[in-house]
Amino acid sequence: MDQCHQLAELDRTFNTKGALLRRWSDVSRKVADPDWYRRVEDAENAASALRMHHPVLIPGPLQTPEYTQTVLTYGRPHDSPTDIQDLTAFKSARAERLLALSTLTISAVLPEHVVRGCLGDAETAARQLQHLVDLAESGPLGLQIVPSGYPTHIGASTGAFELLTFVDRLPLVHAEHVSGGELVDDPREAQRIQSVYGLLQAWALSPAQSIELVRKVITC
Repeated sequence: MDQCHQLAELDRTFNTKGALLRRWSDVSRKVADPDWYRRVEDAENAASALRMHHPVLIPGPLQTPEYTQTVLTYGRPHDSPTDIQDLTAFKSARAERLLALSTLTISAVLPEHVVRGCLGDAETAARQLQHLVDLAESGPLGLQIVPSGYPTHIGASTGAFELLTFVDRLPLVHAEHVSGGELVDDPREAQRIQSVYGLLQAWALSPAQSIELVRKVITC
């Protein structure tokens, strides 16, 4: 059963007279243009590898719901608490879907200050960092941290991105911005992002060292 049918069943079950469907439609429009989001979702489902970098935040697919809610609360000060909760649920569902894809290899390179300056209260930050450790140790994530003092400006000048690679087609870039994101299919841009990601990896700690660094931050 697809998502629309599931929502329709829930609407009938709880007798919300279409309110649930309207709310979900509103949330979907706020998150991204439907055509754009369908393109991203289709690309993610077909990709063989997803490589992520964010210069200031934990990337969306790796966020806990509490961390996502904190990010949205800071970034959307005019939204109601209900809208924030709905957007959090939408983004968390996407993260769960990506992490459940057995055909997708996921990796991320993050600056150390993103880990040490994790958003939210102490409990939210600790849960988020433990989530990273859990994903890196026993889940689908290859995590590397660029230590403080190393050239993290390489990624900062590029901004947040996700690089999707495929077995049978050219790579794509999902470039994030303040209103959502953009799917870039220009081969030159994809090559540029691949080069940036490679440079970040070259300066980063090994996966084992990165996990150890995150563990130390949790216990601080």
